[in-house]
Amino acid sequence: QYVTLSHCWGTSQFYKLTASTFIELTEGIEKARLPQTFQDAINVAKALGVKLIWIDSLCIFQDSAEDWFHEAPLMSEIYGGSICNIAASSSVDSAAGALAVRDISLELVRPCVFPAAWSNHEPHVLYPKSFWQDSLHHTPLIQRAWVVQEILLAPRIVYLHERQLFWECYQMRACEGFPGGIPIDSEAQTTERVLLSGIKAPVLEEFGRQIFPFERSIIPDRNFIIEMARNFWIKTIRHYNSCQLTNQKDKLIALSGVTKPLETLLDDICPAGLWAKQFVPQLLWKISPATGPIIRLTASSVPSWSWASFTG
Repeated sequence: QYVTLSHCWGTSQFYKLTASTFIELTEGIEKARLPQTFQDAINVAKALGVKLIWIDSLCIFQDSAEDWFHEAPLMSEIYGGSICNIAASSSVDSAAGALAVRDISLELVRPCVFPAAWSNHEPHVLYPKSFWQDSLHHTPLIQRAWVVQEILLAPRIVYLHERQLFWECYQMRACEGFPGGIPIDSEAQTTERVLLSGIKAPVLEEFGRQIFPFERSIIPDRNFIIEMARNFWIKTIRHYNSCQLTNQKDKLIALSGVTKPLETLLDDICPAGLWAKQFVPQLLWKISPATGPIIRLTASSVPSWSWASFTG
């Protein structure tokens, strides 16, 4: 059993796995030589009772293109095979640390509960509907393109946020302010984490059972499941294209961890980011001006008819 770490690299120089540090790392180094974010993640892993942690810059040779090309396509297995992903949400780089010093004068956001005016009814609960998104989606980490697949593939995630801890699995999202679960409407739940639990399913029927966990006796129509999976893909690349990617040559490989299980699920291939069985309709794409400057990746090997040939 092991956990993984999602973090922002930033511009600071820190200890990495290279040909020159390989022997030293295999023999063991002092934790103090690692950047603060790594140290914090190790402490969290220990608190969870897990002895192993996978960190990209310490597990992939940073001076070997060959090793990178070998490991990059394995992200679906690496993050999907972990028991939990530790997300350093608010850290801008590896030196910043993942466990912020909190201002204890700030109250946690808690639900507003008031009793019903009539008997035999549950109390009413008021809560900000977009609380999860407002809290996490604008953090430095979630703006990283590589992190999109890391978050999607991990079975559980602990977000080390500057205000409070957040955590989620395929069935629930919660935080310190809502430890019993953040109330969300059924549509959002279906289109987000519950849907994600099925993308690694080997067959469509099992995918259907996972996205409808309370209707185990019902196998949804095959075409309906395929349509849900394709809509999930469209939503994913829309979010992915709004994120920051340092090396634009990584545009497709940084999402391959999601593409790979979907290829198995849909019995399809995804050349240059477009699904073969829906190739012609998917040529009808456009770039939203709200995503930032639009730049054609002329040095990219991605064909011009693909959405991946542009930034944004």
